[in-house]
Amino acid sequence: MNNVTRPGWHRVLNYICITLIVIVVLIMAFGIIKWPDAPIRQTPAGGFVGKTGVAHTSEDYELFNLWLKSLLVSFPLAFAVNFIAVIAKRKRKKESIKA
Repeated sequence: MNNVTRPGWHRVLNYICITLIVIVVLIMAFGIIKWPDAPIRQTPAGGFVGKTGVAHTSEDYELFNLWLKSLLVSFPLAFAVNFIAVIAKRKRKKESIKA
């Protein structure tokens, strides 16, 4: 099946899938580079530390939580869109075999 016979929405869906995967990889890489000692947690004394005991600011803690939430949203979204793309491709392939 070549690109010429694919409908336009298949190509758009493929571009969306690639874009979402790149976004997830960039988000993940940002967190790995920024917080190698993640997760950052609040201590009973009111400070913030990573798993190695390195102190962090409250801004680091808030940004870490925002990063974590964005990762928890973007990864399942990218997975779901890619899953839909695979289903659509299989359905189109079955239809082309029947014809």
